[in-house]
Amino acid sequence: MPNFEQIIEDLSALSIQESITLVATLENRWGVESAYVKPMELPTLEHVEVQKASFDVVVVEVPPGRRIKVIKTLRVITGKGLRESKNLLDALPFTLASDLSETDAETLKNRLVEAGAIVELR
Repeated sequence: MPNFEQIIEDLSALSIQESITLVATLENRWGVESAYVKPMELPTLEHVEVQKASFDVVVVEVPPGRRIKVIKTLRVITGKGLRESKNLLDALPFTLASDLSETDAETLKNRLVEAGAIVELR
């Protein structure tokens, strides 16, 4: 049985040029080609997408012709009265709901957009 420790020691002592010559000689003798194995690329922060866990629904703007419909929608969503819903629109932009899941935030946003509001998820 060969002495592997001695072989490893001998290979470790080779210079770069001697290592290249050894590889070429072994390729010729065995009739094979060595393949360059590309190191695995790890994702950088630029390539990693961060999924938000919670969203805020922010009403940014309501066109003048859509205020009544948006107020009615706000009353249904919040359970508040007419005056409180109107006061919300007077304080634009405002956060209607915080820490919602993506699906809940999208549902709320869609209801307000259908009524005519301009809404952002943050």
